Amino acid sequence: MSASPDFRYKIEFNPLTDIGPRPSPQLAELISKHPKLKIYTSSSPHFQGMKAIWNLEYAPNDPLPLVRVTALSEVSTVIKFCVTNKLPLAVRSGGHDLWGRSLIDSAVILDIRELNQIVLAEDQKSITIGGGTQTGDAVNFLDGHGLVTPCTLASVSWAFSGGFGPLVNAFGLGVDQIINAKIVTADGEMQEDDSELLWGIKGAGGAFGVITEVKFKTYPLPKMLGGMLIFKFDEAEKILSDVQKLLDEENVPAQLSIGCHFSKRGGARTFAMMFSWASVDFDEGEKWLDKVKNLGTVMVDMVSEIATMKKWCDMIAPMLPQAPYNSSRSFFISKLSSEAAKILLTASTKVPESLQWGIGTFFIGGEAIKPQPTSSFALRERFVFLHALAPVPEKERLTESIEWTNAILNQMKDEGLVKANYLAIMGNDNPVQECFGEEKFERLKALKWKVDPGNVFNHVPAQFM
Repeated sequence: MSASPDFRYKIEFNPLTDIGPRPSPQLAELISKHPKLKIYTSSSPHFQGMKAIWNLEYAPNDPLPLVRVTALSEVSTVIKFCVTNKLPLAVRSGGHDLWGRSLIDSAVILDIRELNQIVLAEDQKSITIGGGTQTGDAVNFLDGHGLVTPCTLASVSWAFSGGFGPLVNAFGLGVDQIINAKIVTADGEMQEDDSELLWGIKGAGGAFGVITEVKFKTYPLPKMLGGMLIFKFDEAEKILSDVQKLLDEENVPAQLSIGCHFSKRGGARTFAMMFSWASVDFDEGEKWLDKVKNLGTVMVDMVSEIATMKKWCDMIAPMLPQAPYNSSRSFFISKLSSEAAKILLTASTKVPESLQWGIGTFFIGGEAIKPQPTSSFALRERFVFLHALAPVPEKERLTESIEWTNAILNQMKDEGLVKANYLAIMGNDNPVQECFGEEKFERLKALKWKVDPGNVFNHVPAQFM
């Protein structure tokens, strides 16, 4: 069973206007030998729209062309061309990389957004999706079949550095859902049955090649219990302590996922909790919901028994800032200790007025922390995923944003609370080795030297050279 193509991501191509009358001489061979390849230069009326990315700080970057591939063979063609002609190459899908690594000056941008096929297996236990598929499209498709895979909002690359969301405690991390993948490596060859390469991308993602297709596990979940609870802000410190105590002391079922969030809404500081119960056993879910509600004074209750994964994503989407200038820090801590809670409270009460900010935390356990020898993702013990972001509408305010998010990370490090950084949203100013530990890092580095000795795929979070 296949989904209809998503035409939002299909762009018309006219070589006369999209390549233009005077393309760079560096592209002459690619254009002449591959006339059907969709090459968009700065002459194209689609160029500016196609190169749009989420963090506006990097929007001025001017790539050589954007090449919109529509088949695996075209991926191979572009890689071989760049290697032969010693041209820098970057890969883009959703454009969500906060550090602009999918839009590089003077590079060939391999745009895989039209590799967005979605195919559900006959037994409905897996889904195969193209490497350019946006996870929202996969969520919507699966929702029509009463199925889920633990994905949220972004593109397929969501899964490769961990893969977090409200279902991971029940079903495992995004990396744990990957059954198989097709990867085009630096030699232009497609790899599919290489277990070591599969182990590598399940944690380090696109450091080894272009991931053109992924097969994910799926699970039946026709409905779930989920939504947001907004508590009185001045009770936040006590609630943070009590929710950590609740999770430490009770036998917490894997179906439960909780996240605590600080943000500014309508000019007011807000403390909220995301609750999700990934089971149709709502009687048990309601018991845990009552325990969470009793942690403090609930001002607004938006938890619903009819919330599917699609509705959960629809609820979250409006809360995400639209293409701002942005600074973000994401990392993992052992628990929301009193020291960690004080750092977050201080940060949330000492925010420059110009910032639209948010601090999110997710308590990770259950299936997500079970050892997985087929994955290079390292952290397999209970932890808290912490994400701080501070979007601003003007570049002039970006310094304040950077200082605020950096302060949270640095204070957590000073207290010895940080276990690892979250690779997917990590800047190049943090050592990659901390994400994997020495043993896995050395194994990944050896794999990188084996499949990409020329470091063709170097515009990625996972740097091994």
